[in-house]
Amino acid sequence: MGLTATLPIVHYSHRIDTQDTVPEIEEPAGVTALQDGWLVVSDWRTRSLHLVTPDGCWDRQLWRHPRGSGSKDCLCGVSVSGGVCVAVTDYGEAHVFDIS
Repeated sequence: MGLTATLPIVHYSHRIDTQDTVPEIEEPAGVTALQDGWLVVSDWRTRSLHLVTPDGCWDRQLWRHPRGSGSKDCLCGVSVSGGVCVAVTDYGEAHVFDIS
């Protein structure tokens, strides 16, 4: 006996292939959607966060890890809530900053 939940029906909208449309992002690792359809995408190889438009075009780099690319830890996830962004590395670091 466990808890049951009714999940909302989700309708597929469209595909954004960041490998083709966003060459600034080398290896996408995590993504979070903002309310207006924009995306924040983490790049594990360059250890940076990027803002992507609703139609899949790169807008700008939001943040780059202080140690830059080439070190051993990589970005593996990103979350945004209320203008606060949290980027997480595979070494257990969490970097918190304001993107509003």
